[in-house]
Amino acid sequence: MKVDHDYLERFKVLGLFSLELYKVVTGTLLTIFIPQSCEIVDEMNNTRVEICSLQENFENRDMDVYREACVYVSFVSLFSFATSYMIELKRENYAIENLDSDKDVPENQLREILKDEPALEQTLDRLNIIYWRSLLVTTGLYGVNLGLSYKVLNDHASSATASTAGSLVLLIVMKLYNSLQCARRSLKEDMISSAYLKEFVTFNVLDEDYLEKKEESRENTNQP
Repeated sequence: MKVDHDYLERFKVLGLFSLELYKVVTGTLLTIFIPQSCEIVDEMNNTRVEICSLQENFENRDMDVYREACVYVSFVSLFSFATSYMIELKRENYAIENLDSDKDVPENQLREILKDEPALEQTLDRLNIIYWRSLLVTTGLYGVNLGLSYKVLNDHASSATASTAGSLVLLIVMKLYNSLQCARRSLKEDMISSAYLKEFVTFNVLDEDYLEKKEESRENTNQP
């Protein structure tokens, strides 16, 4: 049985998205997922320092206004990431549904083809612009999130704080960088590059399914 090429591409995108979802959640809610130190007072009034649980990290937001504000900003940053991902997936799905990638065709060939497809061209341009702007907002909010989280993590640092925070932040920064490069390239060179199908796939021809649907629509229109 022949497997539809579009479904394979969608499956790849969904798999990569699932992996990145965990990375984004842990990398934005830094004050919750990063190991921090907690002072525990036992029944003998002896104080010992232990690694806080995730629940303790979240509940400790009530310690002061700054920490509470930091947690709320983290959730706003996470929401911004979620919005960007939804736009990214919509853009990716639209490209997979209507376009295809052909290595034997120049990358900039799509713009010539789209001269005969004005509706498709307008939609792709709009998706590229929305995608770029959403990434700029997400990047700015994440920068604010990092700045606020640094003080909290520094004040309650444990032996694992620096290494864990560094790893998570690096993954997020790499994701933002790759997405911004993809969006910027798509806008600057007047094309649509995939943010998931690596190496960056450039959709440069019309998809066979799209052409078939267009032909069917044309035949139905011409029928008496």
